[in-house]
Amino acid sequence: MPVVVRNCHDRVMSSNAWASRSFVVRLPIGIAAIVGALLVGGLVGVKLPVGAKPVTVSRGTAFFRNTDNLGTFQANRGGVSALIPGEVEWTDRSSRRESGSVPSCLRRRGEEAVAQASVEAGYTWLRLPDGGSSLIVGWIRCL
Repeated sequence: MPVVVRNCHDRVMSSNAWASRSFVVRLPIGIAAIVGALLVGGLVGVKLPVGAKPVTVSRGTAFFRNTDNLGTFQANRGGVSALIPGEVEWTDRSSRRESGSVPSCLRRRGEEAVAQASVEAGYTWLRLPDGGSSLIVGWIRCL
């Protein structure tokens, strides 16, 4: 037996009528919310950088300070400068590939001075959380 409820306009409605009315109103809003979320998610997914980043390859000079475990790359002929992180992919002069250490051509034992060497480097722009960007070296080949 349905329960009778009075609304604010003194019309008599059964509880079943209220339930069907609220379902009819909620369904389009729910569908619109789902479609909106899918559209926003799809747009974000398309705009996110995924996969390998293209690198620019240049010859130049790498400078590395052993005490800081960081370096810089300066491209030839007044080109760009880029950060060399402490551990990069690199290839030595005998074409041996290594990772996770300082390139052999930039390693100086017991010295605190800046080491420098002629190299070929692959670098790319790195987007920073604050919206800025910085050039960073991804790999080095000792020449």
